[in-house]
Amino acid sequence: MVLVWLTGTPPHGVGPHDVAIALCGEVYKNGFVKNKVMEFFGPGVAHLPMDYRTGIDVMTTETACLSSIWETDQNEGLPDHPRTTGGFMRPEAPPRGRYYDSLITIDLSTVECTIALPMHPRPTPIPGFKANPGTSCTRWKGTRRAVRRQGHPS
Repeated sequence: MVLVWLTGTPPHGVGPHDVAIALCGEVYKNGFVKNKVMEFFGPGVAHLPMDYRTGIDVMTTETACLSSIWETDQNEGLPDHPRTTGGFMRPEAPPRGRYYDSLITIDLSTVECTIALPMHPRPTPIPGFKANPGTSCTRWKGTRRAVRRQGHPS
């Protein structure tokens, strides 16, 4: 189990894709989520609507994790759904004493609008890419040629 602790609020214009790319950047740097489950908790979760959480969640497989679990809170479900009106859903946070294999902390307020080029998962801030597109594209083109030489379609 890997705990992803979210703090802060995403700045205007930063979407779930940007948070997912930031998560990938942290994971690739450390390489510790392969075949593990990620749990998303922390005060930052309350600042993410459900569609935003889902946008991050669908990209968690890019990190090589098996699955993910999200903190449940008042933002889950529909207003009249039994899960949010005292039915079988209840808010959940990490229980005291739970141990995790690893910890990733992401301050949502510091996440930038980013892109990740094909075959190049390192997060690239959009202002930096606009200022120097040749460097990033050149790396990608070289990687693509190397993949083609190995006989893989691209």
